[in-house]
Amino acid sequence: MPQGELWEATPRDKLRAEAARSTPSGQILAREIHDLCMQSLDIRIAKGTYTPTAEDLKNLEEWRKEKAQQEDSSAE
Repeated sequence: MPQGELWEATPRDKLRAEAARSTPSGQILAREIHDLCMQSLDIRIAKGTYTPTAEDLKNLEEWRKEKAQQEDSSAE
């Protein structure tokens, strides 16, 4: 499979993304995207299609703890 061009954010793109993340809706979107990425990572590891690094495993465990805390607080 051919590799495409690597895209790198410009300084203006970075400022725009930072400004978006400072809004309530931007924070919600960032959290949702993070959740989707972590779910994808969890599935890829479970299927054996990805060998995680120690940092990946640490991040995944932290994410699971956060999700468990959120579910516990929302259930009350």
